Amino acid sequence: MATQATRKAAEQAALEALGGRVAAIGDLGLAAARRADAADGPARAKARTAELLAAARAEGRALTDAAVEEIAAADDDYAARRAAAVDAGWTEQELAALNYPPLSRRRRTSPSTPTAAPTGRPTSADSRLPTQDIPATDSAETSA
Repeated sequence: MATQATRKAAEQAALEALGGRVAAIGDLGLAAARRADAADGPARAKARTAELLAAARAEGRALTDAAVEEIAAADDDYAARRAAAVDAGWTEQELAALNYPPLSRRRRTSPSTPTAAPTGRPTSADSRLPTQDIPATDSAETSA
């Protein structure tokens, strides 16, 4: 039995001597795993940023298209009611004297199908969306 006790004592002494080294290597393993996870962070952030920007641009286009459609509906309603007023006997001069504006002669285009500007500048549909405050997500950018 003395041999067993001596063996246990020797093992305990060895564990106590190695305890600090084992804890240090365990901490180092955790730090290495954290570092590996963090290294993927910029790529994940850029991908998520691109998703969010695409969603925001789509929502912005939808909001703008809805507003343009509302303008068209309001114009159509105004034109119909103005025609009804003229049919009821009001003259264009009388309507102008009452500060009712004449019908607009705007050319209507589909809000979601912008046309290219001949000058190379953004079209009116493109300029509806603010871009100066939106960071670019260039795939050529690399993280350090």
